[in-house]
Parts: sequence; C-alpha cells; structure tokens
Amino acid sequence: MSPFNLTESYQKTLFDQIKNAFERQDYLTTIHLATKYMEKDKKNPWVYGYFGYSLFITQGQRELQLAVQYLSQAVKLNPNIPELYTFQGNFYRDTSDPYRSIPFYKKALELDPENHFTLYCLGAACISLGEAEEGINC
Repeated sequence: MSPFNLTESYQKTLFDQIKNAFERQDYLTTIHLATKYMEKDKKNPWVYGYFGYSLFITQGQRELQLAVQYLSQAVKLNPNIPELYTFQGNFYRDTSDPYRSIPFYKKALELDPENHFTLYCLGAACISLGEAEEGINC
C-alpha cells in the first residue's frame, strides 16, 4: 500500500475543478485554475487544451499565438485525444480561417467517428465555407 500523496490528490482535485469550469463555459476560472495546475504538472494534455481554448475564447485576437501554442502542446502531449483536435478546429473556424479547421475535425473523427459534437462542428465549418450539402450531411 502506497502512502497518501497530498500533491497527487491536490492535482486531481484541481484537474476536476478545471474540467468542471470548462464544461460550464467558465473560461476565466478555467484559465486561473489551469495556470495553477501547470505550475506543478506540465504533462497533462487536457489542461493545455482547456487552457489554450479558454484563452482564445476570453482573449480573442490579443492572445491568438499563445492559444495556438497551448493547443499544439496539448496534441503533442497526447495525439490520441480527439477532443483536442476539435478544440483546434474550433479555433481556426472561429478565427476566420475555416479552411484550416477541416483537417483538425477530420483527424478528430478519424480517432472517434461517432463524436456528434465534432460532426456538428465540421458541418458548421462546411456551411460557413459554402458547402451546405456536406455540412447538412455532417
């Protein structure tokens, strides 16, 4: 039996708070908590993804490059999490570059073909590109 590790317990609790804040779309809290988390652990791809996407949502054009860096780092830490590609796709779709979003959505769907949220996002991107039929099919 291993001794109780307070640091690990704190990080897990903090991660749960980050995830919950992100799911509630409380992006400022997500940024605040993720910053604390990354002081101790720089290897959790979800935290990088939540942080990067939240930074983009709250800061917009001002922090585009930083948001891209964090989203890219999230994928580098674990390239097998489809939601991270969806975050990247949403980033490009929402920064007036929907053409760049398509490969990210397709990669997410390659990893998880039944992800309804990603299908919806791909459909929205297609429609914004004037490809209404493909968008509706998604």
